[in-house]
This record gives sequence, structure tokens and C-alpha cells, in this order.
Amino acid sequence: MKTHNVDIPYDYWMGRYPITNELYNTYIKSEGGKHPVNGWEKKKDHPVVNVSWKDSMAYCQWLNNLFENELPAGRILRLPTESEWEKAVRGTDGRVSGEIL
Repeated sequence: MKTHNVDIPYDYWMGRYPITNELYNTYIKSEGGKHPVNGWEKKKDHPVVNVSWKDSMAYCQWLNNLFENELPAGRILRLPTESEWEKAVRGTDGRVSGEIL
């Protein structure tokens, strides 16, 4: 497997838990939309699925508006970049996909 190094010269935080159907429904209700999962009520604690990139970005913006007075100055909630996600998954020791420690 060929790899390349990407430097991320800033600190960032990643969410620890996925957005559940129930959490996403709070957003959907506020926007007057339709939940993307049929029968989600039976799976309230499951991660929400079938959400487009555009809808994910709108959800992040909604969260930013909701928590604007609680976030540190200059901080926003957003989706991670590919490099940020890769670094979070691999850790600082550069684990290979599927590697078990």
C-alpha cells in the first residue's frame, strides 16, 4: 500500500459518538423536514443514515446556531476533512486500515 504524509498544522476535535436518529429528529422537526429513516422511532439510539452531504452540512450549521453562545471564540462544528478523519482513525502511530493492536 502506497502512503503519503499530510501535515495537519492545527488542533481539532472529533465527535466521540454518532448522531442518533433521535438527535437528528430534533433538527428535522425544527426545520419541518422528513426524517430519512422510515420507522426510526424503533431505532432512536441508532446512528442516523441516509443523510446527504448537503443535509449533514445544514445540520452542522443548525448546531452552530444552537450553541453559538457556548462555543469558544472562533470554533465551529463541522464535518471533518478526509485528512482529519484519516488521522483520527489511524492515530498518531499511523496504524494501517484493519490493523488490530
